[in-house]
Amino acid sequence: MTLVIENAENYDKSIWVLDLDAVIKENREKAQSKQDPMADLKKILDKVAGNNKIDVLINTPCFEFWFLLHVKETGKYYAECDPISKELKKFHPVEDYEKTKKYFTNSANDIYRRLKPYQTTGYRNSRKLGDFNISNPQQAKAEMFKIFDLLDLNK
Repeated sequence: MTLVIENAENYDKSIWVLDLDAVIKENREKAQSKQDPMADLKKILDKVAGNNKIDVLINTPCFEFWFLLHVKETGKYYAECDPISKELKKFHPVEDYEKTKKYFTNSANDIYRRLKPYQTTGYRNSRKLGDFNISNPQQAKAEMFKIFDLLDLNK
């Protein structure tokens, strides 16, 4: 979080993309001790609230849900990312999707290039799901659509 705040001091905009499954994993011990697993996230959001140079985008449960919304309209809540990766494999053009560095950096497998023709659908489907609500975190969300709004690319 420190880097996000530092970037906001030096740049016009600092965007922090958080996958909720990672937040929950980091707070698993707190959840086992009956502490609110969202407590740290609440602190983070409170700390950056009101700073118009910082935008926190939350994916529930993970970034792959954003990819799925390019090829499927769904509001199904997934507690973990693995089932989403399996669901992605049912659809063209990502039937061979793997969560690996090679898949993201190899131009032959470039997921961004593959999904570009479906970008408007992904934007529309994620926007329909709305904003993350920390009081009700077990809802499907992909706030990546906000990047397009911030950059005025949603036309």
